[in-house]
Amino acid sequence: MLIEAVEKSITYRWPGGEVRLDPGVPVNLPTDRARRLLARAAGKVRVYDALAVGTVIEWESPLFGLLSASVLKINNPR
Repeated sequence: MLIEAVEKSITYRWPGGEVRLDPGVPVNLPTDRARRLLARAAGKVRVYDALAVGTVIEWESPLFGLLSASVLKINNPR
């Protein structure tokens, strides 16, 4: 799930992990972690919904570094 900070940067830590959330920079989190963060930091973070087919996204891979790709399909289970 893509999550972003609303107004100011937030560092979210959990056992075995850490992520920095900046406004306007969506970060992909596992769904269970994203839901916990949304519940605990309501109003400070939000789900990033501006994703569309053809959008280029970037993410940081611990193995390969900075990666990017085009969105080909969106599965929306809502």
